[in-house]
Amino acid sequence: TSLLANADVVASQHREKRSRMRAYLKQNHVPASLSDSIHAYYEYLWGSSSVTDDELFGDLAETLKLKLALAVKRRFILSCPLFKSLNPFAVINLVQRLEHRITVPDQVIMAEGEHGDTMYFCVRGRMAVSIRDRSTQRVLKVAELKTGDYFGEAALITGEPRTANVTAITFCETYMLNKAAFAAARKENAEFCVAVESQVRRRDVRNAYAVKLRRVRNALIAVTAFAN
Repeated sequence: TSLLANADVVASQHREKRSRMRAYLKQNHVPASLSDSIHAYYEYLWGSSSVTDDELFGDLAETLKLKLALAVKRRFILSCPLFKSLNPFAVINLVQRLEHRITVPDQVIMAEGEHGDTMYFCVRGRMAVSIRDRSTQRVLKVAELKTGDYFGEAALITGEPRTANVTAITFCETYMLNKAAFAAARKENAEFCVAVESQVRRRDVRNAYAVKLRRVRNALIAVTAFAN
């Protein structure tokens, strides 16, 4: 009964916030496209099944909070190949360290050349991976990420700058693992370490192949255009 009452309160608060937002945006002559984006963000946020509302469950016992977090993240855990290599205790330890984040379309989640301090797991949405071809300076899309994929771990392992850009195509949700939590996970679980490092090697090979393939394709297009 208490939870249902809290849910009604939260729903009422959301309605009130919608009304106040509309009035504020209209009064300040905010462009319609930006207003639509802001409303879309909040609708996505309030409708997301991955967000555990602190107003609803803030006073829940810690044991139940952990069980709830695992239940909410169950679909994600099952979809992520990395978790399949971990024992149940390692999964629990890792899930407890994850931080939730929502990104909007066209938002840069990770930038090539920056020094990374976070690893990301894709919970929902689609993201584009792109890299700069050093020979042509063109930015090439080399992959697309979806639910269950993870990225950003290479910079944490090597200490070197990021080697790719990751940009949200749609509204996206990620779980983030910061540098300290990543180091702890590697130290506590050998399977986690092996799985992550194997993925880094596979991704490096795939990205290098994608760049070579794109160069060959562009060369063929140029030759065909010249011949015609």
